[in-house]
Amino acid sequence: MFNGCTSLEELKVGSKYRTELDGAVPVATASNSKWWSYGAQAWLTPAQIAQSRNRTADTYTSYEVRKASTEPISAPVTQPVMAPAPQVSYRTHVQRVGWQKYVTDGAMSGTSGRSLRLEGINVKFSEKVGIGGGIQYRTHVQRIGWQSWRKDGAMAGTKGKSYRLEAIEIKLYGELADRYDVYYRVHCQRFGWMGWAKNGQRSGSAGYSRRLEGIQIVLVRKGDPAPGATLNGITQRYSAPFKQKGKK
Repeated sequence: MFNGCTSLEELKVGSKYRTELDGAVPVATASNSKWWSYGAQAWLTPAQIAQSRNRTADTYTSYEVRKASTEPISAPVTQPVMAPAPQVSYRTHVQRVGWQKYVTDGAMSGTSGRSLRLEGINVKFSEKVGIGGGIQYRTHVQRIGWQSWRKDGAMAGTKGKSYRLEAIEIKLYGELADRYDVYYRVHCQRFGWMGWAKNGQRSGSAGYSRRLEGIQIVLVRKGDPAPGATLNGITQRYSAPFKQKGKK
């Protein structure tokens, strides 16, 4: 029976029809199978074919499927859509420069070879793709020390005071923290590029009164390898992420 049509036990189809299974013969109980009509240029159910050919008598006891000699126009195929990975964006406020443009995923924010201090920073996700959570960060500022935590694009540091950033901590929260690690490293006065810190570790220096001049931030899926010593043409000079005076 096809789609409740009790008078139709079997459907004999000529070569102008083919199955969705590339010409294979479906079982007789597959009432929801569809067949390609070259005349109608559409997929039809057996009941629709029977109706179009006025097949109403129950005189058919077997049926035949013949593969057409030419292929029909392909039916649309829905491909799975891969969600883009979350993308972390950040920018810095630089001495005598002001706010720079946002950069993403490991690009350097700040300056190189100009001896200009970082004074403030914003960090946020430009793409989260429905993943809960966000990003938190705090900075160690000249004459102030460690500030309170900021998150999701709020400014850390100072503006208009000419105070240097000396160190930073960055971490994820919520579902993002369960699925990703955040890595970051800084260019510190006289030390050069430090090693990678991650997930709330300190990056920079303490007790040396040395300015931060640049920063890179990278998001890495849990279980994937950490960024290497060289990234985007920048190579670390100091393996540790943080150096505190009086400690080796």
